[in-house]
Amino acid sequence: MEPAIDYVAEALRGVKDEHGAAQIGALAAPGSTLEELFLLGRLMRGLGSENVDFRVRQSDFSATVGAAARRSWVCP
Repeated sequence: MEPAIDYVAEALRGVKDEHGAAQIGALAAPGSTLEELFLLGRLMRGLGSENVDFRVRQSDFSATVGAAARRSWVCP
């Protein structure tokens, strides 16, 4: 299992180095536990990205663009 994790970590670092951290995002399942969401947030912040969402079935985000900037579920 360790080689698989190393492979994914290296690939994500490569995307970050070549395209920037803003190009990395994560989509969490709505049924995720709080612990899973917390760890996903830490992973994304560790990569330098704040792009985490859970709205799997939503296709129009125009009404939430301003609202997203005013709220944050991210834990320190």
